[in-house]
Amino acid sequence: MTTATAAGGKKRRPSATRVPRGLRFRRVTLANWRNFRAVDVELQRRVILVGPNASGKSNFLDVFRFLRDLGRSGGGFQDAVASRGGVSRLRCLAARRYPEIGIEVDFSDGTLRLLGVLWSVRDGSGPLLLEEPELSLYPEVIRYFPQMLARVQRGAERQVILSTHSPELLRDEGLGLDEVLVLEPGNYGTTIALAAAFDDVRDLLEGGVDLADALLPRTSPASVEQLTRYGD
Repeated sequence: MTTATAAGGKKRRPSATRVPRGLRFRRVTLANWRNFRAVDVELQRRVILVGPNASGKSNFLDVFRFLRDLGRSGGGFQDAVASRGGVSRLRCLAARRYPEIGIEVDFSDGTLRLLGVLWSVRDGSGPLLLEEPELSLYPEVIRYFPQMLARVQRGAERQVILSTHSPELLRDEGLGLDEVLVLEPGNYGTTIALAAAFDDVRDLLEGGVDLADALLPRTSPASVEQLTRYGD
Protein backbone atom coordinates (compact mmCIF):
# COMPACT_ATOMS: atom_id res chain seq x y z
CA MET A 1 0.00 0.00 0.00
CA THR A 2 1.18 3.50 -0.67
CA THR A 3 1.62 6.32 1.79
CA ALA A 4 -0.36 9.48 1.04
CA THR A 5 0.74 13.01 1.83
CA ALA A 6 -1.69 14.67 4.22
CA ALA A 7 -2.38 18.38 4.68
CA GLY A 8 0.70 20.34 5.63
CA GLY A 9 3.03 18.06 3.70
CA LYS A 10 3.21 15.42 6.44
CA LYS A 11 2.99 11.76 5.58
CA ARG A 12 0.94 9.19 7.38
CA ARG A 13 3.48 6.58 8.39
CA PRO A 14 2.44 2.97 7.83
CA SER A 15 2.19 0.94 10.99
CA ALA A 16 4.44 -2.04 11.53
CA THR A 17 3.07 -5.15 9.85
CA ARG A 18 1.42 -7.38 12.39
CA VAL A 19 -0.31 -10.66 11.66
CA PRO A 20 -2.65 -12.12 14.28
CA ARG A 21 -1.32 -15.26 15.90
CA GLY A 22 -2.88 -18.62 15.15
CA LEU A 23 -3.40 -18.14 11.41
CA ARG A 24 -1.93 -21.49 10.48
CA PHE A 25 -2.82 -25.15 10.21
CA ARG A 26 -2.36 -26.87 13.57
CA ARG A 27 -3.71 -30.33 12.85
CA VAL A 28 -5.06 -32.25 9.88
CA THR A 29 -7.22 -35.35 9.87
CA LEU A 30 -7.89 -37.24 6.62
CA ALA A 31 -10.25 -40.07 5.76
CA ASN A 32 -10.01 -41.74 2.35
CA TRP A 33 -8.28 -38.76 0.74
CA ARG A 34 -6.44 -39.97 -2.37
CA ASN A 35 -3.89 -42.55 -1.15
CA PHE A 36 -4.44 -41.81 2.57
CA ARG A 37 -7.02 -44.06 4.19
CA ALA A 38 -6.65 -42.57 7.66
CA VAL A 39 -4.35 -39.76 8.82
CA ASP A 40 -4.32 -37.68 12.00
CA VAL A 41 -1.21 -35.53 12.51
CA GLU A 42 -0.25 -32.32 14.26
CA LEU A 43 1.51 -29.62 12.23
CA GLN A 44 4.21 -27.28 13.43
CA ARG A 45 5.07 -23.91 11.90
CA ARG A 46 7.61 -25.71 9.71
CA VAL A 47 6.69 -29.09 8.25
CA ILE A 48 8.95 -31.24 6.06
CA LEU A 49 7.52 -34.19 4.11
CA VAL A 50 9.88 -37.12 3.53
CA GLY A 51 9.00 -40.21 1.54
CA PRO A 52 9.74 -42.19 -1.64
CA ASN A 53 8.32 -41.25 -5.02
CA ALA A 54 4.58 -41.95 -5.33
CA SER A 55 4.17 -42.11 -1.55
CA GLY A 56 1.68 -39.23 -1.59
CA LYS A 57 3.67 -36.11 -0.76
CA SER A 58 1.95 -34.17 -3.54
CA ASN A 59 -1.43 -35.58 -2.51
CA PHE A 60 -0.87 -34.40 1.04
CA LEU A 61 0.01 -30.89 -0.16
CA ASP A 62 -3.12 -30.93 -2.32
CA VAL A 63 -5.19 -31.09 0.86
CA PHE A 64 -4.24 -27.47 1.51
CA ARG A 65 -4.70 -26.47 -2.12
CA PHE A 66 -8.18 -28.01 -1.92
CA LEU A 67 -8.97 -25.91 1.15
CA ARG A 68 -7.63 -22.86 -0.67
CA ASP A 69 -9.99 -23.56 -3.57
CA LEU A 70 -12.93 -23.85 -1.17
CA GLY A 71 -12.22 -20.44 0.36
CA ARG A 72 -11.00 -18.44 -2.60
CA SER A 73 -13.14 -15.81 -4.31
CA GLY A 74 -15.18 -17.47 -7.08
CA GLY A 75 -14.34 -20.96 -5.84
CA GLY A 76 -16.45 -23.47 -4.00
CA PHE A 77 -16.86 -27.16 -3.24
CA GLN A 78 -18.11 -28.28 -6.64
CA ASP A 79 -15.35 -26.45 -8.53
CA ALA A 80 -12.68 -27.77 -6.17
CA VAL A 81 -13.83 -31.36 -6.69
CA ALA A 82 -14.41 -31.04 -10.45
CA SER A 83 -10.97 -29.56 -11.06
CA ARG A 84 -9.49 -32.75 -9.55
CA GLY A 85 -11.44 -35.12 -11.76
CA GLY A 86 -14.42 -35.77 -9.51
CA VAL A 87 -15.01 -37.66 -6.28
CA SER A 88 -13.82 -40.96 -7.71
CA ARG A 89 -10.35 -39.48 -8.29
CA LEU A 90 -10.20 -38.18 -4.73
CA ARG A 91 -11.40 -41.30 -2.90
CA CYS A 92 -8.75 -43.67 -1.59
CA LEU A 93 -8.73 -46.98 -3.49
CA ALA A 94 -8.40 -48.80 -0.16
CA ALA A 95 -11.72 -47.36 1.03
CA ARG A 96 -14.27 -50.16 1.07
CA ARG A 97 -16.50 -50.39 4.12
CA TYR A 98 -16.52 -46.64 4.84
CA PRO A 99 -16.02 -44.82 1.50
CA GLU A 100 -16.76 -41.28 2.69
CA ILE A 101 -14.00 -38.73 2.16
CA GLY A 102 -13.17 -36.47 5.08
CA ILE A 103 -10.83 -33.55 5.73
CA GLU A 104 -10.66 -31.88 9.12
CA VAL A 105 -8.30 -29.06 10.00
CA ASP A 106 -7.79 -27.30 13.30
CA PHE A 107 -8.60 -23.68 12.54
CA SER A 108 -11.61 -21.44 12.04
CA ASP A 109 -13.81 -20.84 9.00
CA GLY A 110 -12.68 -17.23 9.12
CA THR A 111 -9.08 -18.38 8.82
CA LEU A 112 -10.02 -20.52 5.81
CA ARG A 113 -11.55 -17.50 4.11
CA LEU A 114 -8.50 -15.40 4.89
CA LEU A 115 -6.14 -18.01 3.49
CA GLY A 116 -8.31 -18.34 0.40
CA VAL A 117 -8.12 -14.60 -0.25
CA LEU A 118 -4.37 -14.36 0.33
CA TRP A 119 -3.74 -17.38 -1.88
CA SER A 120 -5.87 -15.79 -4.60
CA VAL A 121 -3.68 -12.69 -4.52
CA ARG A 122 -0.58 -14.80 -5.10
CA ASP A 123 -2.04 -17.13 -7.72
CA GLY A 124 -3.78 -14.73 -10.09
CA SER A 125 -2.58 -12.04 -12.47
CA GLY A 126 -5.57 -9.78 -13.11
CA PRO A 127 -7.31 -7.49 -10.61
CA LEU A 128 -8.77 -9.25 -7.56
CA LEU A 129 -12.23 -7.95 -6.61
CA LEU A 130 -13.36 -8.40 -2.99
CA GLU A 131 -16.80 -7.35 -1.81
CA GLU A 132 -17.00 -6.60 1.92
CA PRO A 133 -14.41 -9.17 3.12
CA GLU A 134 -15.31 -8.28 6.71
CA LEU A 135 -18.49 -10.36 6.36
CA SER A 136 -16.47 -13.60 6.45
CA LEU A 137 -13.47 -12.59 8.59
CA TYR A 138 -13.15 -11.90 12.29
CA PRO A 139 -12.89 -8.22 13.35
CA GLU A 140 -9.46 -8.77 14.89
CA VAL A 141 -8.29 -10.15 11.54
CA ILE A 142 -9.87 -7.39 9.44
CA ARG A 143 -7.89 -4.79 11.42
CA TYR A 144 -4.67 -6.17 9.88
CA PHE A 145 -6.13 -7.24 6.55
CA PRO A 146 -4.62 -4.32 4.52
CA GLN A 147 -1.19 -5.07 5.97
CA MET A 148 -1.46 -8.75 5.09
CA LEU A 149 -2.58 -7.89 1.57
CA ALA A 150 0.38 -5.53 1.21
CA ARG A 151 2.83 -8.25 2.26
CA VAL A 152 1.38 -10.76 -0.20
CA GLN A 153 1.22 -8.17 -3.00
CA ARG A 154 4.95 -7.45 -2.82
CA GLY A 155 5.77 -10.50 -4.87
CA ALA A 156 2.54 -10.73 -6.87
CA GLU A 157 2.16 -7.18 -8.25
CA ARG A 158 -1.58 -7.80 -8.39
CA GLN A 159 -4.14 -5.05 -8.05
CA VAL A 160 -6.76 -5.46 -5.33
CA ILE A 161 -10.07 -3.56 -5.40
CA LEU A 162 -12.39 -4.07 -2.45
CA SER A 163 -15.52 -2.54 -0.97
CA THR A 164 -16.06 -2.21 2.77
CA HIS A 165 -18.16 -0.78 5.58
CA SER A 166 -15.63 -1.89 8.19
CA PRO A 167 -14.22 0.72 10.60
CA GLU A 168 -11.55 -1.79 11.63
CA LEU A 169 -10.23 -2.11 8.09
CA LEU A 170 -10.10 1.66 7.61
CA ARG A 171 -8.18 2.13 10.87
CA ASP A 172 -5.05 0.61 9.34
CA GLU A 173 -2.49 3.42 9.54
CA GLY A 174 -0.76 2.26 6.37
CA LEU A 175 -3.71 3.16 4.16
CA GLY A 176 -3.07 6.20 2.00
CA LEU A 177 -5.65 8.83 1.14
CA ASP A 178 -4.89 8.19 -2.53
CA GLU A 179 -5.99 4.55 -2.09
CA VAL A 180 -9.49 5.24 -0.78
CA LEU A 181 -12.37 6.17 -3.09
CA VAL A 182 -15.46 7.71 -1.51
CA LEU A 183 -18.84 7.16 -3.19
CA GLU A 184 -21.57 9.71 -2.45
CA PRO A 185 -25.07 9.32 -3.93
CA GLY A 186 -26.96 12.46 -4.83
CA ASN A 187 -29.98 13.71 -6.73
CA TYR A 188 -28.10 13.49 -10.01
CA GLY A 189 -26.29 10.23 -9.50
CA THR A 190 -23.36 8.98 -7.45
CA THR A 191 -20.02 10.75 -7.44
CA ILE A 192 -16.62 9.19 -6.73
CA ALA A 193 -13.64 11.09 -5.35
CA LEU A 194 -10.36 10.32 -3.62
CA ALA A 195 -10.42 10.68 0.15
CA ALA A 196 -7.58 13.17 -0.26
CA ALA A 197 -9.96 15.52 -2.09
CA PHE A 198 -11.97 16.30 1.05
CA ASP A 199 -10.49 19.12 3.11
CA ASP A 200 -12.52 18.19 6.18
CA VAL A 201 -11.14 14.64 6.10
CA ARG A 202 -7.58 15.91 5.84
CA ASP A 203 -8.20 18.33 8.72
CA LEU A 204 -9.60 15.57 10.92
CA LEU A 205 -6.58 13.36 10.22
CA GLU A 206 -4.26 16.23 11.09
CA GLY A 207 -6.18 16.57 14.35
CA GLY A 208 -5.56 12.94 15.29
CA VAL A 209 -8.83 11.37 14.13
CA ASP A 210 -8.39 8.03 12.38
CA LEU A 211 -9.49 7.45 8.79
CA ALA A 212 -12.55 5.40 9.78
CA ASP A 213 -14.01 8.13 11.98
CA ALA A 214 -13.16 10.78 9.39
CA LEU A 215 -14.77 8.97 6.44
CA LEU A 216 -17.59 6.72 7.59
CA PRO A 217 -19.92 9.53 8.74
CA ARG A 218 -19.97 10.65 5.11
CA THR A 219 -21.33 7.24 4.06
CA SER A 220 -24.22 7.12 6.54
CA PRO A 221 -27.70 7.78 5.08
CA ALA A 222 -28.89 11.29 5.83
CA SER A 223 -32.11 9.99 7.39
CA VAL A 224 -30.64 6.99 9.20
CA GLU A 225 -31.98 8.22 12.55
CA GLN A 226 -35.51 7.77 11.20
CA LEU A 227 -35.01 4.00 11.21
CA THR A 228 -35.30 4.03 15.00
CA ARG A 229 -38.88 5.26 14.68
CA TYR A 230 -39.96 2.31 12.57
CA GLY A 231 -43.05 0.70 14.05
CA ASP A 232 -44.07 3.71 16.17
